[in-house]
Amino acid sequence: MSFKSICLSTLSIFALAACGRDTPPSENNPADIIVFGGPIYTALHADPMIEAVAVDDGKIVGVGAFADLLTQYGDGAQQLNLNGAALSRALQMRMRTF
Repeated sequence: MSFKSICLSTLSIFALAACGRDTPPSENNPADIIVFGGPIYTALHADPMIEAVAVDDGKIVGVGAFADLLTQYGDGAQQLNLNGAALSRALQMRMRTF
């Protein structure tokens, strides 16, 4: 499995579930990864697609324009270019068995 596939699979588990959350950037804590370069679907009525998403320690810390996220969360973040591939939030099912 390629690195891109692993990243997309991992991101799809939690990606965009908390899309509206925005944590202020910290100079000492830049994002681990910034994903950009393809349509990123949020499934939110107000903002159904975004340009980029910043993730730090498995949590979405910022969404918006790639240039803005790069400025806010640091050049040290790994950059994952989707090369036109789409990213969308995962379906989450919770089951209770008694």
